Amino acid sequence: MVWVGGSQAVGQGELGDTIRQQAVTHLNNEMDIDKANLGANVAGRGQDIQRRGQNMDYASTHRGQDITQRGQDIQYAESQAQLQYTKSLQQAAQRQQILQGIMGAINGQTLY
Repeated sequence: MVWVGGSQAVGQGELGDTIRQQAVTHLNNEMDIDKANLGANVAGRGQDIQRRGQNMDYASTHRGQDITQRGQDIQYAESQAQLQYTKSLQQAAQRQQILQGIMGAINGQTLY
C-alpha cells in the first residue's frame, strides 16, 4: 500500500509539473502576443505621427506659399502706389509750369 500511495504521490507531482509547465507556456505565448500587439500599436502610432508630420509639412509649405503670395501682392500694391505718386508729382509739376506761365503773362513776361 505504501508503494501505491507513493506512486500516486509521484503521479500527482508529475501532473502538477505538467500543469505548471502548461501555465508557463500559456503565459509566455500570451506575453509574445502582447509584445507583438504592442509593437504593432507602436508602429501604427509612429505612422500616425509621421503622417501628422507630413500634414504639418504640407500645411507649412502652403502657408509659406500663402505668405509669399501675400508679399507679392503687397509689393505690387506698393509699386502701384509709387507709380500713382510719381504721376501725381508730374501732374503737379505741369500745373506749376502752367501757373508760372500765366503769372509771367500777367506780369508782362513772355510765355515759354
